[in-house]
Amino acid sequence: GEFSTFDPLDPFTPEGGFWVPWWSTFGYFNPDDYNTYVSLLMWTQMFFSAVVLVNLQVAMFAHTFERVEAASEMEYNTMRAHKLFEFRFVVTQTPPVFNAPIIV
Repeated sequence: GEFSTFDPLDPFTPEGGFWVPWWSTFGYFNPDDYNTYVSLLMWTQMFFSAVVLVNLQVAMFAHTFERVEAASEMEYNTMRAHKLFEFRFVVTQTPPVFNAPIIV
């Protein structure tokens, strides 16, 4: 016997109208093969998918910004302390021509 029967009008087959939004997410669709209802369903699903993905991206950017902002003051103070230490103890106070005996 035949284990699989292919009915082109069955919406629940992999090529049927029920799966069109899923396949259209990956760019695989042919609008001529489907009726108006399926095309409307496909475009509605794609629109809401795009809105949800953009919303997710904005939320991720906001979360990253909050993490960076929370650590920014401590990082600024650390970098400032390193610069002050460098100018106080590492960089010499005399101009380059006169500091040769000090450096050597």
